[in-house]
Amino acid sequence: MNQSPSRATGQHAPEVAVMIFVSIWIDKGAGMMTGGLNPSVFGRFTHYFPSWVEIVMGIGLYALGALIVTVLFKIAIAVQKESGITTAA
Repeated sequence: MNQSPSRATGQHAPEVAVMIFVSIWIDKGAGMMTGGLNPSVFGRFTHYFPSWVEIVMGIGLYALGALIVTVLFKIAIAVQKESGITTAA
């Protein structure tokens, strides 16, 4: 397989990981906030505080996301070790 040198060495992996993490964080946060930030037709914002059910659901979603990321990292590390790819330190 023909790879670019920076991809083969993993030179930009930390920057890419941070960018992916930030983009997911922004998207998830924006999706959770939009329900409380809709102005009325008169331009006023309704004061909103989530119920305990919504808070627990939000925490559960973040926990599920962390679990999925953990499982995917474990798979990626196993594949990396099996294929013999090493990252630059």
